[in-house]
Amino acid sequence: VIGPVTTRPAGSVSVTTVPVPLRGLVPVRSSDRLAPGPLLTPSTT
Repeated sequence: VIGPVTTRPAGSVSVTTVPVPLRGLVPVRSSDRLAPGPLLTPSTT
């Protein structure tokens, strides 16, 4: 999924949300709100 997903910027967003929660669903939940903000900005640009 990571292979074909990294083809476009939209995929980058999906890839970021996949590994992030996989590493720690509990701790990521809190950081998830702050992570998608700054992470999505550079990823889309």
